[in-house]
Parts: sequence; structure tokens; C-alpha cells
Amino acid sequence: MGRYHEQKGLIDLIKAAKIVSENKKDFSLALISDIPQETFADLADRYNVRKNIVFFGFKNGKDKFKIMKQSRLLVCPSYYESFGMVIVEAMACGLPVLAYGLPIYSTIYPVGMASVEIGNINELAQSLLSLLSNESARQELADDAYRLSKQFSWEKTAEDILRLIG
Repeated sequence: MGRYHEQKGLIDLIKAAKIVSENKKDFSLALISDIPQETFADLADRYNVRKNIVFFGFKNGKDKFKIMKQSRLLVCPSYYESFGMVIVEAMACGLPVLAYGLPIYSTIYPVGMASVEIGNINELAQSLLSLLSNESARQELADDAYRLSKQFSWEKTAEDILRLIG
């Protein structure tokens, strides 16, 4: 989910989807992005995963959250984030997160997230397979994610900013 930019790790996600689909035939990935349809089709065809990816295009608001609530986890292979708003949104929907181990995440998201080495596509795929096949581990991570999401609010963020500048 997110804008089409190199830092978001979309190609890594598609490569990982290839590995996962070879091991889990019923694997399906929901992709919410502003990537042009033809660019997505070219990438999906190149890695032979078009049948495993449901491409929704850009979604916002209720449409985005409806898709998230029907999902089992969020995969976020970004190479850089300053916060990762989509992560807290996913957590608020009860989704655990699998992401690259960006240093900022250990501070912001100490629970509810599984992380792998940045750029390690095989490890990303294996962790995805593990979370999809171990329901109790996935649910425990999801419960932690949901509880953590309750600590975030616009009001608390505004108070923190005012405290810093005041």
C-alpha cells in the first residue's frame, strides 16, 4: 500500500511474492498503489505473479480500510520511512506488520511487527510464509499491533509537538 516510489520496495515485494507463490499456491497479495496499471502488469508478468496479486489501484478512506480488514497482514518493504502512517493504520485494523528492519521502527513500533534485514528478499518471503502458516504466531502479533495502535492519536501527537517546541 502506498505511492509508487523506489523507496517503497514494490519490486522487492513482487520478488518475494514469487517465492511465496511457489510454496503456497493459494497465496494472494492485495496491492493498493498509484502505480500505473501497465507498469504493474509488466512487473507482475516479469515475475509470473499476476495471478497472485489483486491490483486495486489507489484507494483511500473506507475503501482502503475495507481491504485492510479483509487481509491477514501488511507487508511493508520500504527502504526509508520517517513514521509509516500506513503501519499504524494497519495495526488499528488488527493487522500485524512484516517490514524491513528500519531503525525508526524499533522506537515507534516495538511490538506488533516482525522485521527482516533490509533488502533481504528471501528472508522477507520466508517470514511471510511463516506468518501465513502459523496462525497463532500471526494472531499474537496482530493482538500486539492492535493494542499498540491505541496509543496513537492526532491529539497526542499535537501535545508531543507542542511539548517539544514549547
